[in-house]
Amino acid sequence: MKKYAHFFPETVDAAAMITRAFTFIWPTAAAIWNLRWQVRGFLDETGRSSHDEIDARFAVGSGVSGTNILTFCSQWTWEDQQSYLARILLIEIMSIYEGWCSRIRHSVGLPAGRIRKNFEKWIQFPDTDSAGIATNEGIGRALAEVNSGLSPFLTTCMVPSLRRVSKCGSQGVVHLNRYLIVYRYFKEMRNCISHSNSTVSSLAVDWHKRASALSPTDLGIKEVPRMLRPIEGDPAVLSLRGVVGMSDVIIRLLTTLDAELAGVGAAETVLLDRWKEQYGSVVALSSQPSKRENQIKYHFRNAGLPTPFVPSDAADFLKKHAMVDW
Repeated sequence: MKKYAHFFPETVDAAAMITRAFTFIWPTAAAIWNLRWQVRGFLDETGRSSHDEIDARFAVGSGVSGTNILTFCSQWTWEDQQSYLARILLIEIMSIYEGWCSRIRHSVGLPAGRIRKNFEKWIQFPDTDSAGIATNEGIGRALAEVNSGLSPFLTTCMVPSLRRVSKCGSQGVVHLNRYLIVYRYFKEMRNCISHSNSTVSSLAVDWHKRASALSPTDLGIKEVPRMLRPIEGDPAVLSLRGVVGMSDVIIRLLTTLDAELAGVGAAETVLLDRWKEQYGSVVALSSQPSKRENQIKYHFRNAGLPTPFVPSDAADFLKKHAMVDW
């Protein structure tokens, strides 16, 4: 997956962890596919079907015991194995986003207490419930809590640039609500797997109905994540392709929220800390305005940040805080 310029370190870390998850999942899927063919070829060629012989042929040297490769390749279909990989990926991606929600609430300057705790919940829900009824405990409420103390510099200089970053929803809160409808379906499926013995709940069914009604145009993507129709009380079944698509929606959710939250006053400290971490000491800039603006653009890109919407304002802001001089 590509790297994207994000403002908050928590978002940078979350995007990197999602990339790392795919670095594991794709080679693992390919390895399983090849193992299936190799075991089949070995059985056809030798006529042997002993578990020990199969394990000795394919697992020796791995340090792993009790592999039971024969059962894995003969009694599990390729579809079964993809579905199980989808579970692993789903649980991992959900934990990454939940971890981001927990950490980002500290960076946006919310006071400790009920509001900060609720903020973590609100950024995991759209502004409507599973039946489509409006609530006051979703993403709109979360943004309202932080937007009361905005930074004039960040809102005019950084937020517009962040909104133009690849994967940022062009319709802001509208896209956030739609992303979160998809998120809720997959989150409920994760809950079914983790907390309900993999049995589909009524909530999973309700969120599926809402999420499956969204179109690629609604989400600003080429393909809506594949969502197998869940039936209440039946086993929860996932599509690997669907969970991969969900991961793209999560990246878009993170990127869009990163932009929408980057204007809060507390985020000025985040920017200054990122600058210090990258450059350490005061950066000398040219006394010529045009050259200075080009230097600012370069230094922001080098720090993994998008180009400031008004580079001269960024230079003045950094000079005010003794980060640059000319």
